[in-house]
Amino acid sequence: MDNRSPSVYIHLPFKSNFQIQEYIVLRDEVYCYLLSIEKSEVKSEMEGYILLQERLKYCEDELLWEEKSVIQNRIGILNQILHYSIENGDFRVVSSDEASQRINQLDIEINYKDILISNSKNLVIYDDWNLYELFGENENDYYLFIWYTTA
Repeated sequence: MDNRSPSVYIHLPFKSNFQIQEYIVLRDEVYCYLLSIEKSEVKSEMEGYILLQERLKYCEDELLWEEKSVIQNRIGILNQILHYSIENGDFRVVSSDEASQRINQLDIEINYKDILISNSKNLVIYDDWNLYELFGENENDYYLFIWYTTA
């Protein structure tokens, strides 16, 4: 029997074709990102989710998205990301209207209306006073929206 972590068997491709928007207001300690990747770039919804989470981590930590570094650090980064989400996430399905209303309350300058369309599927991962995270898909893309404040 093999006692190694299942994460050892994650074989994700390196992708560079992400669309990324960010809105950061340092004086208010507000951070917001909207990342997306075309469905044709990934094999599954799960692969899309994991790659978007991984790419977000690199954005937040201001790390260089470079293939060799990403592949070399992938297991550690994915263990951090996925462990926290699994342990603490809400994972609640919401309508596009509900997601749009919640994002509108955040008073940010990110164009999410082109990606969060009426027939998109959306899953809230977190919805707290200081953190809102949403994973979704429309006809063409998987997307990850996150807003948080450290204030």
